[in-house]
Amino acid sequence: MARRTQTDRVHDALRRAGRRGVRTTDFIGAPVVDGGPPILRVASRVAELRAAGHRIETRRAGAVARYVLDPGPPRLFDPADPEGGR
Repeated sequence: MARRTQTDRVHDALRRAGRRGVRTTDFIGAPVVDGGPPILRVASRVAELRAAGHRIETRRAGAVARYVLDPGPPRLFDPADPEGGR
């Protein structure tokens, strides 16, 4: 079985969470949201997903970010929107 990338794991967690989203801390402390090893750079994985065309909203509560995936299909990169639909 192929090893899942951290980006795949974050994407799957976002899809399962729906409108509730996932927090950066969901991937750091035990138990990790998906049962795998911790992911310390969740924001980098979200940036990779955005670069692949996924629309992901960032909501902040103090120092903790919550990411929510738009359930629509991924879109192509738009140079006019370098933030990726944030």
